[in-house]
Parts: sequence; structure tokens; C-alpha cells
Amino acid sequence: MNKKILVVANKCDLQAKELVKKWSHQACLVTPENLSVKGWRYNTEDVDNSISIANGLPLVSHNILGVFTRMHSVLEDDLPHIVPAERAYVASEMSAFLLAWLFALKCPVLNRPTPTSLSGPYWRQEKWISTATRLGIPVAPSRRRAIFTADQILTPENGGVAVTIVGRMHFGNIDPVLVRYARTLADAAGVDLLSVRFSGNEPDSVFMGAGFDTGLISEDMADAIFEYFQEKSNGRPEMES
Repeated sequence: MNKKILVVANKCDLQAKELVKKWSHQACLVTPENLSVKGWRYNTEDVDNSISIANGLPLVSHNILGVFTRMHSVLEDDLPHIVPAERAYVASEMSAFLLAWLFALKCPVLNRPTPTSLSGPYWRQEKWISTATRLGIPVAPSRRRAIFTADQILTPENGGVAVTIVGRMHFGNIDPVLVRYARTLADAAGVDLLSVRFSGNEPDSVFMGAGFDTGLISEDMADAIFEYFQEKSNGRPEMES
């Protein structure tokens, strides 16, 4: 059986659906709704032979090439098939199950979950700023203020240039100094996929923010993600862009 890439995403994630369509028979989409399908089996003592259900068919864990996780948690809106009064509870339980399952998988997981998010560490803006500062990365001024009952983080919102790190590759037309900053941040967060925004593309530009939302996934980026799983699975070092 050919190994599959699983794309784990919320039900309304159109980018996830496009990726699976692009990767054709080599990928399957897994949404929270799939967790209600009979046949899932997670054995903590035999993870390699645990079973997930993808495209309605059982998939043994050792036949998973890799997992691209695109959601922070299961949302109530993901579960229209669950009675409304139970959705919050079921969403919480499904998130906990996915955390345990994804963390235990031996195949590459982009990004591997943490207790705060299914797709890597869920850092607030202050955490990214303090980490960047600690790493010697120039940052844009920011401050927090309270407005009635809501907090607001005030950072420059207009302009800026984003670079996305995928393993040892990057996407975005910016100076190599900024690429190095972005990779340093990704390493500090322990992730292989990260989008980092700077005030411009010159070497003296300042850090504005980071996160795991890559925005529109280009053809080249999709190819890089696919190659990332193949190289990681085969134990080959990734090519640096």
C-alpha cells in the first residue's frame, strides 16, 4: 500500500481541500467529523499499528507518510452532526484525542502538537516579541492597552513582508539576514513550518509578528511541503533554498 499524507484541518479549510486535491491519491483529508466514523483505534502500546479512518477507509499508522496539521483545535462548528448541547464537550474530547494521537505518531508531523495547540505552540504576540528580542532580532515597538473589557495589542498593521519557513526552505523575497532571523525563530519554537512578518525586505527591517497561518499556499510551497515529508520519512537531509 502506498503511504499517505494526512491533512488534518477544520471542515471549512479550503486550502486543506486544495492541497489534498493537488496531491491526489497520495493524500487524504481528515476533519473532526471523520473522528465520529467507526473504525478508529489508538493503541498507546502499539502506535505503529493504530488505525485511523481516512476517505472512509482504514489506514494503519505505519502507512502514514506524514501529517500536515492545519488547525489549533476542534471547534463546535466542525461538529454539525453532534447535538448542540454536546458539541463543546465532544470538541474538547476530540482535541484531546488528536493531541495524543498526533504526538505519538512516529512519522513526520508538520507541526507536531503541543498542549496549547494541535499545530505547534500557541504563542501570543508578546511571546514572539520577547523570544525575538532574546535572540537578538530587532523588533517593532508594541504596547498593550485595555479598552473596556477587551485587550488590544498595538503593533504596526500596514505593510510588512512575510517569509514562510518550510523545513530548510523558505518562501518570500527578503534579505538573507531576515531569512536567518525567521529560521532562528522557527528553531526556538521547535517547528518546521512558520510564517514570519517583517517591516520590509531589507536587512535592517524589524520583526512584526509570527504565526502558523501560511495564507495562500502556492504551488511551490505545496511541492516543498510534499518533499519535506518524503525527505523526513526517508531520513534524507532537506535541500536548503
